[in-house]
Amino acid sequence: LDFRMNYIASLLTSLNKLSGLSSHPLDDKSQKSANKDLLGKSISRWESILCYLALPNETPDKSVSETTRSLFHFIGLIKG
Repeated sequence: LDFRMNYIASLLTSLNKLSGLSSHPLDDKSQKSANKDLLGKSISRWESILCYLALPNETPDKSVSETTRSLFHFIGLIKG
């Protein structure tokens, strides 16, 4: 029960309050640049996580079932 209540509370609380970090306003150019950089890094990290989940031993695609690859591709988690 405690976990569930803490989870719900964390969903309803802003990230700034949870992390204790405060944000500083940026001009539009800096904000766009920061968002683009963050998006690129987050995509790279997400692809790394997916590769690890699908290919934990860095072996060729043969170790991953066709069903798994099709599912990841269908839901947009991987390309190709």
